[in-house]
Order: sequence, then structure tokens, then C-alpha cells
Amino acid sequence: LLSVLGPQVFAVFLVILVITRNLQTTVLSLAFLGACVYHFRICPVSEKAVEAVLGRSAVVGHRGASRQAPENTLVAIRTAKQNGADSVEFDVEYTQDGVPVLLHDDTVDRTTNG
Repeated sequence: LLSVLGPQVFAVFLVILVITRNLQTTVLSLAFLGACVYHFRICPVSEKAVEAVLGRSAVVGHRGASRQAPENTLVAIRTAKQNGADSVEFDVEYTQDGVPVLLHDDTVDRTTNG
């Protein structure tokens, strides 16, 4: 039965069987769930079809290209631009004397040794 249903469906089968303690009710419930999944399935849509309806998605560099360069740095921002980002999201914090700095956290402890 496991090889026919697959592990996920078999697990659902066992849960329904434990709850109902009736094989006929379990089989009918599983058939009903299968019919619902089939009826309400989401068909895959091509990327071209999505672009035709929604237009091109904007590419935003999160804290610059933070996987390729230190986050919230000029290098990260330039790298994001080179990688085709349309815009860059970054965080601005202010020092105690009012100077704006690019920093996500309240302190520099996570990103520097300062």
C-alpha cells in the first residue's frame, strides 16, 4: 500500500484510519480528499504568461548584494547594480552625534569588530 500511495498519502491514510477506526470511512475520506486536491489543483504557469499579465518584476538588492559583499556597504550596492538590481534596500541609523550611517542593527557588534 505504501508503494502505491506514496509516503505522504499513506501517512494521511493512517491518520484517518486511527481517527475513524473504520476502513470504509477512511477509504472514502481519502478518495474525497484526492478529488478535492485534483479539482482545486493549481496548474503551473509559464514565466512569460506571468510577465504578460503582471509585467516584469523589479529586482531589489537587500542591503545591497549582501551575500556577495558586506551588507550595507558601497561595495554591496555596486555589486547589486552589476548583478542587475533595479534598486537597493538599505537601512540608515544615526550615530549619537547625528551622522547617518548605513547599518541594519542598533549596534555594530554583528557586522564589525568595533
